Amino acid sequence: MKRYPVLATGLLLFAASAMSLNGCQPEQDRAAPAAAARVDGSVIPQDQVEVLAARLSGTDAGTARRAVLERLVGEEVLRAEALRQGLHKDPKVRARLAAAEREVLATAYLDDVAARAAKPGAAEIHDYYQQHPELFAERRIYALREIDIEGGADVAQAVEERAAKAKSVAELLEWLRTTRVAFSVKDITLAAESLPMNWVAALHALRDGQMALVRGERGLVMLGIAGSRSEPVSEQTAAPRIEQFLWQQRRTELMRKTGADLRARAAIEYLPPYAAESPAAAAAGPARP
Repeated sequence: MKRYPVLATGLLLFAASAMSLNGCQPEQDRAAPAAAARVDGSVIPQDQVEVLAARLSGTDAGTARRAVLERLVGEEVLRAEALRQGLHKDPKVRARLAAAEREVLATAYLDDVAARAAKPGAAEIHDYYQQHPELFAERRIYALREIDIEGGADVAQAVEERAAKAKSVAELLEWLRTTRVAFSVKDITLAAESLPMNWVAALHALRDGQMALVRGERGLVMLGIAGSRSEPVSEQTAAPRIEQFLWQQRRTELMRKTGADLRARAAIEYLPPYAAESPAAAAAGPARP
């Protein structure tokens, strides 16, 4: 059965908002929302359906709205029963509702900040294209033998020394099998843009049959080029993708900087027992007002 994980957080937010708004806003002052459905008299507003359906990317709009509405109807039935049983008064439930509201509001603010990021201009897009021939003008499709080697600094040094002497990937593999070093081997075929950037940088200058040694998450990765073919991408074709990439990069950096600036200005105090468990707080020193 297809699941829609985005709905859970959305519903928690709407539930939390409903609890807070119902406690502070007179009934007669609130305009009745346009209803998508009613469950035992309780309205499921159309705007909730539209907001949640919009997040189901890759799904037909009508199908998404129907799936969301059915999910909301099912959850409204359960919500009503939870209220009848008084579960909304449970401290754990109230804590989860408050946490969901905090998370969604924080995300909404960052989304608003990201929307202000300016899109890159033609000159910036052109410069990026020129600076990355390995991704565009000299783009290649690589058939690689990937050897993931686990271990610390000692293992890395030994492998690097052996790799410098090895004449082929097969020779290095043969040596690895005689050691107690943990490793795995797999063959992959991917375009340059689908590889990690440090891999592309290492592979770009190599010819078929050569190998590169790069850092991986758990140690080293040996990449042997079994074969490759050139498939360049013109600047005109690449421009929309470069624009999207640079814009997203700018949006991400703007959100990161905004969050860091707000955090730096906030008066943050970690209380026991969490004060002792917060290395970030210790490293940052006293919070500034």
